[in-house]
Amino acid sequence: LLTHASSVNTACTSPEALPGPAGVVSLGCGDGSCEYDNNLQCSWILAADPTKQVEVSWQWIDVETSNLCGYDSVSILAVAGDGTTTEVQKSCGDVLPTPTTVTLPVGSGLMVQFVSDSTRSEHGFGLAYAQTAVAQDDDPVPTPSACRRRFSRPCLRVVLRCVALRCVALRCVALRCV
Repeated sequence: LLTHASSVNTACTSPEALPGPAGVVSLGCGDGSCEYDNNLQCSWILAADPTKQVEVSWQWIDVETSNLCGYDSVSILAVAGDGTTTEVQKSCGDVLPTPTTVTLPVGSGLMVQFVSDSTRSEHGFGLAYAQTAVAQDDDPVPTPSACRRRFSRPCLRVVLRCVALRCVALRCVALRCV
């Protein structure tokens, strides 16, 4: 549940800090009444809370479709304590990405990046984010093979094949799924 909503729809001059612990990031118009500009490089950042994980849920997307999202795209990145980023999901097109909800590792910050090229534009995107308490479980530390099995199973009628996996904060994290 969102405890604080913030709608972001700017010209993207520099990284913008997201208010926490929850809110909405959007660019463009979900109702199709406007289009985002060309040549944008936007980013929004949510600072990490070392005791919480971040959940990101797609609300809508309509971004220029291309092979491997090479023209316009929206990326969700996990930000480690040292500032390094790991791309968790990159999306384009007008179909909600699968999975529609992405959970970042405990202690990670969130970065949302939007990039548009110099040609065609569409209507944009909207996603919700929330820092949540971590559910305690008795699962053992996953092995790389357990991570591969977990991310090779069908997810919402689509089979994810992960080409890069890493165990982070005692959880499997898919770094790139195709």
